[in-house]
Amino acid sequence: MRSFINVARPFSEFNFLLKYQRLHLSQGVSSFNRGFAISPRGSVIRSSPVLSYVSRQIHNATPVQNDLVEYNKLLNSQRAVRPLSPHMTIYQPQITWYMSGFHRVTGGILAAVFYGGAIAYAIQGPLGLGLNSDALVAEIATLPTSLKLIGKFSLAFPFAYHSFNGVRHLIWDTGSALTLKGVYTTGYTVLGLSAISTLGLCLI
Repeated sequence: MRSFINVARPFSEFNFLLKYQRLHLSQGVSSFNRGFAISPRGSVIRSSPVLSYVSRQIHNATPVQNDLVEYNKLLNSQRAVRPLSPHMTIYQPQITWYMSGFHRVTGGILAAVFYGGAIAYAIQGPLGLGLNSDALVAEIATLPTSLKLIGKFSLAFPFAYHSFNGVRHLIWDTGSALTLKGVYTTGYTVLGLSAISTLGLCLI
């Protein structure tokens, strides 16, 4: 009976060691070694060839944390070549997209022009920039007609479009024209009014 226990003992210790490895390998090899260093049965590793072999294998094993780092690197490299979701090219272009996006673009342009002009007029005195109305009118008068028209259009169209489309959004806020037909009807109306207003402002 004693001989059976002596033979079975290394295998039971081997199973225990494997279970310990699964639980603590993610914390690194050092934590595993520390766990057996403070154990009163730590001498078993030195006395048992099986456990000594397993201990060496664990010592040479790559920690789970390194495996996770490599796994994340692989995922990131795969994501870099994937299309964005939702990808714009898989949808049929709609006028509602462009009008919504252009409303934000024109709002940003107008804000930059108005705030930039106001700040420039506020600091032109102390800095001696000479940005007064008479000087600006005289400078613009010297420009070619083509540049004048381009400048007028660059200001007139964003102003007209953003104004009319803003009214369109206010109409939606009342709960009106929210059907598909209403959205498209008001959209084409805004485009038409913006074109007519831009033409009129450019001819002034």
